Amino acid sequence: MKAELLAKLLPSSCDLSSTRSKSHDSITSEDVLLKLSYARLTNNELYYVLSKFLNDDSSRGKIYFNLVKELKILFGVDDDLVSNDLVSNYVQAGITESIIIKCPFCNGTGVLLFKNSVENCPHCNEGNFIYTDLIRSSFVGVKEKDFDKKKYKIIMDKLEDIEISALNKLGDT
Repeated sequence: MKAELLAKLLPSSCDLSSTRSKSHDSITSEDVLLKLSYARLTNNELYYVLSKFLNDDSSRGKIYFNLVKELKILFGVDDDLVSNDLVSNYVQAGITESIIIKCPFCNGTGVLLFKNSVENCPHCNEGNFIYTDLIRSSFVGVKEKDFDKKKYKIIMDKLEDIEISALNKLGDT
């Protein structure tokens, strides 16, 4: 009985090109879930993909929690509350920068509309938000001169590795 039920639930072929919906060439949530189930993503890779491409806040929270735990060990942070908050702020800023690409001021259009004029958005480049050290330091909650670029680079490299690994497994690179 269980074998028959599993046979009905699982596709007969591992070829995912034939699993697309037949109506209007659209992709359904079942198609996405099937592709993700066969990709063998790690938890962090899955959480990253869901948070970046599907705007899933719970996945964003889970990757944040996992990275904070991992990076506290890497940075050698003990139970000092200030240091823990600082690592958390660095991780949150890194996740925000890697996931939110579209400019929040112009909604990714690259222009600001006013009553009498249309102007280029000073915060972005063609709709992609420009993250400067001043903006990063304000996300972290420190002055620009106190912003630790080396720690931030470690976090950004870690997030980039997660994204590249996930996209390689999904076949989108």
